[in-house]
Amino acid sequence: MDRREFLTTVGGGMLSARIGRWGPAPGPRSTVARAKVASSLELATRAAIQRLGGMSHFVPRGSRVVIKPNASWARSVAVCANTHPEVVAAIASMALEAGAADVRIVEHAVDGQDAGVAFEASGMKDVAALLRIPGYPVTAGRGFVPVKIPQGLRLKSAHVIREITEADVVINVPIAKSHSVTRYTGALKNWMGIVQDRTVFHAGAQGVGGALGHSLSIGQCCADVHTRIRPALNVLDASRVMATNGPEGPGSVIEPGEILASTDPVAIDAYGCRLLGIDPRRLEVLGLAANAGLGQRNLEQIDVVDA
Repeated sequence: MDRREFLTTVGGGMLSARIGRWGPAPGPRSTVARAKVASSLELATRAAIQRLGGMSHFVPRGSRVVIKPNASWARSVAVCANTHPEVVAAIASMALEAGAADVRIVEHAVDGQDAGVAFEASGMKDVAALLRIPGYPVTAGRGFVPVKIPQGLRLKSAHVIREITEADVVINVPIAKSHSVTRYTGALKNWMGIVQDRTVFHAGAQGVGGALGHSLSIGQCCADVHTRIRPALNVLDASRVMATNGPEGPGSVIEPGEILASTDPVAIDAYGCRLLGIDPRRLEVLGLAANAGLGQRNLEQIDVVDA
C-alpha cells in the first residue's frame, strides 16, 4: 500500500496501530522532569529532556518528527501567548542530533487569526529558517485528513493536521498560561490546535450551560483527541507565564523560570496548574483526561525530578 492509499484509510485499523504506539500507556505514577532556567532556555530545555533519558530515547534514527508548539496568536514573544521559540529551537536541534531524517514545526492558528502572521510573530518562522527545516502554519484543504476517534465521548471524528498522522514521533510543546474559559491551558489543550474544525469544542456540554458547560466541552474534546493521538513527549514552557487575560493577552506575567518535560500530559499540566495557584483536582480538563486513562493528575503520585 502506498502513502496515498494509506491516507485514505485514516480512521481504520492501520492508523490505530500507528498512532497507538506514539505515546506510552500511563502507569500508577508519573514523572515530570524540571529544569530551572539559569543561563539560557536552550540549556534548560536540553537538561529537562536529558533527565528523561535524552532525545534519542524518543526519536529513533531515520524517523520523521513533527513538533507542535503553541504558535496560534499574532503576539510578540514578550506577551507569552506562544511557546518561546528558543525552546522549540532546542527541541528541533536535539531531534536532528538524534538522527531524525525529517524534523518540522507545524501549527494551526486560532480561528480569526492570520495563520502566516501568527506563525511569524511567534518566532517559529525564524526558528525553521535558522535550522533549515520545514516550518509552517497548516491551512484548509489538503492540510488535514479525517481521523476517527472510537474512544471519544464527545468528539467521534475530526480532521487532523496531515503531518501529525504521517509522523513517526510527535512532540507537544505548549506554553503554560491562564485561559478565560478553562482557567489554565498547557499540554492537553494544545492538542486542540491539531484539529481543523473546533466548533464542537466551543459548543458547550449537553445539558450544562454557561462557562462550566463550555469548559467541560473543551476538556472532553481535548481528552478525546488524546485517546487517539498521543505525543511521544510533552515539553512545557513555564519560563514566563501569562497569569491573567489568557490565552491571547496581554496580561500580567510571572516568571517561574522552569522548563518541564514528561511523557504524561496530565501530570505535566497538573504541575503547571500549581504555577498559577490552581488546584489540579478542580480543573475540568484534567479530571476528564484522567478519567479517560490519559495520565496522572494526583500530585502525590507524580515524581518531580530536577535536572
